[in-house]
Amino acid sequence: MPSQTPRCWARLRGIVVLLVFLFSPAIAAGAEPDEPRALVVRVTETLVAEAKSQSEALRRDPDRAYALTDGLITPVIDFPAIARRILGPHWRGATPEEQKRFVAELETLVMRALVTAYLEHLDEVPRYGERLTYLPTRWDPDRQGAAVRTRLQLDSGVPLEVEFLMREARGSWKVQDVRVAGISLVQASQSAFARELASSGIDGLTRRLAAQNSGAGAARARASTLLPCCD
Repeated sequence: MPSQTPRCWARLRGIVVLLVFLFSPAIAAGAEPDEPRALVVRVTETLVAEAKSQSEALRRDPDRAYALTDGLITPVIDFPAIARRILGPHWRGATPEEQKRFVAELETLVMRALVTAYLEHLDEVPRYGERLTYLPTRWDPDRQGAAVRTRLQLDSGVPLEVEFLMREARGSWKVQDVRVAGISLVQASQSAFARELASSGIDGLTRRLAAQNSGAGAARARASTLLPCCD
C-alpha cells in the first residue's frame, strides 16, 4: 500500500499496535499449521478471550492487563535483538551494562504502549478479528526465520497488510520486527532515535526513555510510541 502517508499512519496508529498481537484469527480449518503462526495464534486467542470475558475487570484494574501481557507477549518478543538493530554500531560500542539498561527501558516503553492500546480497544477486538485473514507464511531458506503475514480490512475498505518477522533461536520462535504495509517498526525507531544517538549516544537515549517511562503520563503511554515516525 505505497500510497500511505505519515498523516494516514497517524490516523491508523490506534489500531496498528493492536495488530501486533491482538487481531489474528485461528488457523483456518484444513490449513497446515506452522510453529511461528501457531505461536501468534496461541497468544492472540488468549488475549481475545480475556478481552471478551474480562473487559470490565481489565478496565477497572489495568494491572491485570499488565500481568496478562507480561506473561503472554513479553516472552515471545526478542527485545535484545530489536535493541541491537535499533542501535546498530552504538550497540557494539556500548558496555554490557549500557546494553542491559537500554533493553530494559525499551521493553518498558513498548509493553506500556501495547497495554494502553489493548485497554483502549477492548470492544473492537471481535470486530477487527472477523476482518483479518492469514496470507501464506514466507520462510527464510534456512527455515529459521519466517514472516507470518496477515491482512486486515479497515473500516474504509482498504486492506492493511501486517507481517510478524520471527526467528528461531535455541528452539524458541520470537518476534524481531513488525512490518505494517511494508513499513518496519524497527526501522522507524532507528530513524526516530538517530539524532539523539548521534548527539548523546546510547546513554543519553536511555536516560530519555527512562524519564518517559517514569513520567506522569507513563501509566497511560500513547499507543503511537511504537510508531515514533508518525507523531
